[in-house]
Amino acid sequence: MARTAKKRLVVTFSTTGDAIAAEQSLAGLKRTCRGCGRLIPVPREISAGCGMAWKDELELKDEIVRQLEKDSITPEVITTIEFLEKSKNIFLQP
Repeated sequence: MARTAKKRLVVTFSTTGDAIAAEQSLAGLKRTCRGCGRLIPVPREISAGCGMAWKDELELKDEIVRQLEKDSITPEVITTIEFLEKSKNIFLQP
């Protein structure tokens, strides 16, 4: 499988408790990308509090911010980072 660079939303938190609370709060959002909507180690490109970050689709940024505010979860940093992700190559046989 080929790898392609995809921009993804990354949200960091100052405490592990906030990161886990965000995971529970954001679990129900509808997504189209595989590998999005989950906790990841904070990428090297940024440094942040607890070492955990939320990775999700860029298109969900406003919805994520609203949901976090609704649940009184304060993000530390909200940014975008390019990730190398696997993409399916479809080969048609003649």
